Amino acid sequence: MRTHYERNHDDQVVEFCPVRVQAFYGRSSVNQQLRYVHVTENDAIVTRTNPDDFETLGIPANVHSVPASHAAITDKPDLNQFGIYFLAFLAGVGGSGPLTVGPGSIADCFSQRERGKVMAIWTLPILIGPSIGPIAGGYLSDALGWRWDFWFLCIVTGVVYILSLIIQRETYPPAILKRRVQKLRKSMPNEKFESGLKSTKSPANLFFTSILRPTKLLLFSPIVLGLSIYTAIAYGILYLLFTTMTVVFEQQYGISSNNVGLTYLGIGAGQFLGLIFFGAASDLIVKKMSKDGEMKPEYRLVPVLVGGSLLPIGLLWYGWTAEYKVFWFAPIIGMAFIGMGMITIFVPVSTYLVDAFTIYAASATAANIVFRSLGGAFLSLCGLKLENALGVGWSSSLLAFVALALIPVVCFFIKYGEKIRTHPRFQLDL
Repeated sequence: MRTHYERNHDDQVVEFCPVRVQAFYGRSSVNQQLRYVHVTENDAIVTRTNPDDFETLGIPANVHSVPASHAAITDKPDLNQFGIYFLAFLAGVGGSGPLTVGPGSIADCFSQRERGKVMAIWTLPILIGPSIGPIAGGYLSDALGWRWDFWFLCIVTGVVYILSLIIQRETYPPAILKRRVQKLRKSMPNEKFESGLKSTKSPANLFFTSILRPTKLLLFSPIVLGLSIYTAIAYGILYLLFTTMTVVFEQQYGISSNNVGLTYLGIGAGQFLGLIFFGAASDLIVKKMSKDGEMKPEYRLVPVLVGGSLLPIGLLWYGWTAEYKVFWFAPIIGMAFIGMGMITIFVPVSTYLVDAFTIYAASATAANIVFRSLGGAFLSLCGLKLENALGVGWSSSLLAFVALALIPVVCFFIKYGEKIRTHPRFQLDL
């Protein structure tokens, strides 16, 4: 929403955040970075309590809207860019919890044969949100003023929070068993009732262990590190495009600032098609490859080869059709390939981490999200500079070549991932 908004309301942008367009893009990157630094902290809370306790994790997710709403109703001149950064930081802290909670809950509730479709559905809103947000936010700010962007987010977050308290239930086996033991002790007073999954660590040790676990996985597990690097670059390419595509369509095709936000639908449509493909193909591929009855987690990575190929194809298509000003719908088709490739990369990787690190699915996913989001934070900073230096055609080609060069990483883990996972050298003390 910020990209569309800043071009229509430059006078109000000065009032809200007195920085240049490039710095405003940078705000998005900073927010991404700060948002996911706190995933590991939320992972600690998840492990300490349970992975679906929205009474614990839902509160900060809702509270983050309070400072955002305060910013939306104030006209104080001292609310400078650093104030906005701090409020964005709070929003990121509150919003990071569900990204860690989700994979853990999916690992608890669904068998390995069912996780592909479920992970696809769970991941879609995360990836498609940046495609829909600029459109909805742009029209909302035009109709009611930019403050209503914040009010709307506050209202939606509050409603979702209330619904989560009503609908969400515990899924973490140790927590469920602990509650059952407590009920048995009350109904039949007997201190001999003990949970078979009770942790022998003190609460303090458990808390710090949970904080360090994602870091250990990221630094000492070649699988987590390698796939995190791959997804970080792919995620960085996505956010780099988000910072430049509106400029491309305005300058190359003369699309008005009122309608340029609609170009995001190309990526969104591709992601939806990717969801359909992966949801239908993932579990089917795993079943067909499991001829001996053993469902290896590495089978989940096979669709990444498709997504890894679609991404550079889409980048080349988008870049050169825009460079030569081919009919405006042509680069949008390229963006659809990019969106399809993105979701066919992220969802299989997330599903693989859940299957490979089932007990520590939340920690493995947290490690991946942290590194992935750092890629989105820093690569997006160079978007405009890269495009100004090379042009949209060659800048997109450079990104396509990088994406193409990373496909062998996935091939390596498909072939040797099981050996790496089971090798004594990489059996971490988590």
